[in-house]
Amino acid sequence: MTGDDDVLTAALAEFVQVFDDVCDSNPGCLGSAGTLSRVLNGQASTEVRRLVPLDERRRLGAFFTPHELADKLADPLRRVQGKVTVLDPCCGAGDLLLAAARALEDPVRRGNASAELAGVEIVDEFSRVALMRFELLSRTLELNVAGRFNVGDGLTARDLDNATHLLLNPPFAAVPSDENCRWAGGKVNGAADFLARTVVRLKAGVEVHAILPDVLRSGSRYRRWRSFITERLDLDTPEPTGRFDRWTDVDVFILRGLTRYMTTDPSPYEWGPSTAGSTVGDRFDVSVGPLVDYRSPQEGPHVPYLVAKNFPVWGTIAAVERTRRFSGRLHQGPIVVIPRTSRPDDPYRARAAVVSDPRGIAVENHLLVLKPRHGGLTECRRLLRRLRSQPVNDWLDQVIRCRHLTVSAVGSIPWSPDEDRVR
Repeated sequence: MTGDDDVLTAALAEFVQVFDDVCDSNPGCLGSAGTLSRVLNGQASTEVRRLVPLDERRRLGAFFTPHELADKLADPLRRVQGKVTVLDPCCGAGDLLLAAARALEDPVRRGNASAELAGVEIVDEFSRVALMRFELLSRTLELNVAGRFNVGDGLTARDLDNATHLLLNPPFAAVPSDENCRWAGGKVNGAADFLARTVVRLKAGVEVHAILPDVLRSGSRYRRWRSFITERLDLDTPEPTGRFDRWTDVDVFILRGLTRYMTTDPSPYEWGPSTAGSTVGDRFDVSVGPLVDYRSPQEGPHVPYLVAKNFPVWGTIAAVERTRRFSGRLHQGPIVVIPRTSRPDDPYRARAAVVSDPRGIAVENHLLVLKPRHGGLTECRRLLRRLRSQPVNDWLDQVIRCRHLTVSAVGSIPWSPDEDRVR
């Protein structure tokens, strides 16, 4: 065992001890209601951040769901009837199943439902804490809901065969794709891999509720994954929810769907808001700048070279001053350029400038290039006005919430008929 292993073992043991000290107590002995609330809600996340180094948390996938997000995910369980089995196949310290128990309180008490909660977790210490917290909540609510927590790999758990509802916040870290993977090769997002490998094992009619990174909803690399999931789930409209928590700089969305038998003719489904009428992509050719500075060789003629840093947002660049040797594809003005880096809390999601320089320009890959199909400089200025509007901000916040704008997201921006009347 290495020194790092010893540190992790000690950290996980202390994590268990924190909850062992309180969860065996009678709820009335825990002190204030606030103390009980922390134990059942945010304390697991607080303690794992305090005790386990970030690199180890990433390796273990130990990013526990905030209770507000967990409650939102589990909310449909408030309306269940009959016998239900709720499974979380990577349950961590149990936050999603605690939210499920809270949501089930009313239908169980009314006699409308009977419920069993099942958790599977590959880290033994997390599974033990999940059981402690569940038992404490059961005593607090005096709720007749059975719960069982097993140590194991959720991808192969036998519990998948019996589930009626699946709650899921899978690890997001990159993993090697499965050798039989139909939708990608090489390293892929772990959440995409976990959900794809899970849904194929579920029987038809299982409700799936998952917290996933927004890149799966909006990233061009995951287009085939989205098709794969659509073949297996009848999906509701995705629900973007913003950042996972204030310590984790990843935007997420909630996916909800009902498993069905696989078909090669899935029902139509929009992963983002649909556009009626004309779009930016109908009027402009949208592409990524072709020059990767550290990779593109310094060869060929000296040409104007446009970079994302320090360019005049909402202005017009009449002459690109910087130069570089480049033998690849060039763009000629008039064009509109947009930095790809964009965040939902930015004042403008699509910060842009017009480039009127008629020479061939090398554009770095941190910029999107929009070339008007008709209308030249006038059309570019119309687009600038459109991008500098709140409706476009709101649209892009629905379409994409990860850090980089994509060609498809910008191309999908609705084109307001009013823009054609502005000269």
